Amino acid sequence: MWTFIIIILAIIVIKFFIDLNKQSSDIKKQGGMRNKYSTFANWFEQQGCKLTQETSSSLLYTYVPGPGAYMQFELIQTFGSLSVRYKLQGTHVVKEWEFPENLSQYNMISEIEDFLSAFSR
Repeated sequence: MWTFIIIILAIIVIKFFIDLNKQSSDIKKQGGMRNKYSTFANWFEQQGCKLTQETSSSLLYTYVPGPGAYMQFELIQTFGSLSVRYKLQGTHVVKEWEFPENLSQYNMISEIEDFLSAFSR
């Protein structure tokens, strides 16, 4: 019985790593995160954000409006979706959005802009 359970768990773990590797390969084929989400990247840069970290499945943008203050936006490619996390001054996540991977980046940006304009009031 235990052998059966261990085999099932091993299959699940192996499947997860195969899918993770496939996702990384797909992102590389699309030119990396910066290229795949170029509309997003350009929008962040137009807002004054700087790309501070890039991995095979994430981008981290930081905006520093003044001394002692900053905000971060992290884009994370997950299985079939894009998570965008918004943090203030290294604290907990203030807001997180989960978008379908193929949704228009303009729609994603619009939703984030709506939140930011309401949040800053």
